[in-house]
Amino acid sequence: MTLLRLIFLYATLASFCLSWSFAQPAQTEGLGAVNEADYRAFLGKKIDVHVGIKLDQITFVDQQSENFGVVGTLFLRMKLPTLAFDVEENGAPDRRFSGEEFAAFARKNNAPLPAFIIRNQQARRFSQRDLVILAPDGSVRYVERFTATLQAPYFNFTKYPFDKQQFFVEVSSICL
Repeated sequence: MTLLRLIFLYATLASFCLSWSFAQPAQTEGLGAVNEADYRAFLGKKIDVHVGIKLDQITFVDQQSENFGVVGTLFLRMKLPTLAFDVEENGAPDRRFSGEEFAAFARKNNAPLPAFIIRNQQARRFSQRDLVILAPDGSVRYVERFTATLQAPYFNFTKYPFDKQQFFVEVSSICL
């Protein structure tokens, strides 16, 4: 009888969590708060995005939890021709935005926004600062300084403290 109550309680909680999560717009990482409506508007459109990550510091390694903390810089480079502009009209050789400002600018100009996840991220990624630079031809450069906790299931501590480890950061695009 107790087992049936536990199964019912689990099913009820799962049902509540599912209904709550679908009521909220799906959000992911990207340039500003990118949501499901952004994806639906540009379904099937492809954006080539070049990604680079520089890990500046490993802040901790937790053997038991199989994770590690990083401070790093994320670099994205892409071309969005719909955002091209005239230098003479702009009065400057480029336009600069925060991630949120750029997302609003891109939506206003009906430009697609890339979205991504860091697959081995275990908690929220904290953005310390971000900058988007838009060139006249629609080239976009995004730079973000961040702190995150990442999963590391492949750590091998059998030779600790003389071990060598590989710290993986897995970045994937989001497609709906």
